[in-house]
Amino acid sequence: MVANKVMNNMERKRLKEEAISAARARIIFFKQAFGTESGQKVLKELEQYCQVKIPSFVKTEGQHADPLELAFLDGRKSVYWYIQRLIEMEIPKDG
Repeated sequence: MVANKVMNNMERKRLKEEAISAARARIIFFKQAFGTESGQKVLKELEQYCQVKIPSFVKTEGQHADPLELAFLDGRKSVYWYIQRLIEMEIPKDG
């Protein structure tokens, strides 16, 4: 029983370290890709394509919200915000 607890703690620690390592690598990759002048241009293009600064739907007289279109537009925006969030994150320390 005690051996299982120790093994579970060791396994949890290993999994946590792997998760931190993977997150660290992901953040570094995104910072490298979008940290260049070209990367910034791509990010600016994505901002426009994903219509980040435009509301997904503004209801006017006689219009009805199309749930599929709203999901599509919000999906595009979520990709942009995912990238933005990663490049703004601080790189986690090892350990």
